[in-house]
Amino acid sequence: MRYDEAICKVTLPILQRGDRGDAVRSLQLLLIGNGYSCGYKAEDGVFGRDTEGALRAFQKEKDLPISGRADGESWRNLLLLSGYEEVIATCRY
Repeated sequence: MRYDEAICKVTLPILQRGDRGDAVRSLQLLLIGNGYSCGYKAEDGVFGRDTEGALRAFQKEKDLPISGRADGESWRNLLLLSGYEEVIATCRY
């Protein structure tokens, strides 16, 4: 699955540890695509310890609040970093 296919099929909700599904998989694909490891299971659609750690590392590097939650600001920064400026206007957070 390409990154843009994974992103455009979902609404971008606030995600946190324990969440599961396509939105988590989209988050994982964006993190992995930008060099943040989500663990050996990679994009499994489960927001576990490894995904939280990858998101926290991203948030720290981008000077965002380090919450470990994928909120609107985290999504926006991940999409920008990934080259999806045009997607930002069409996604709901």
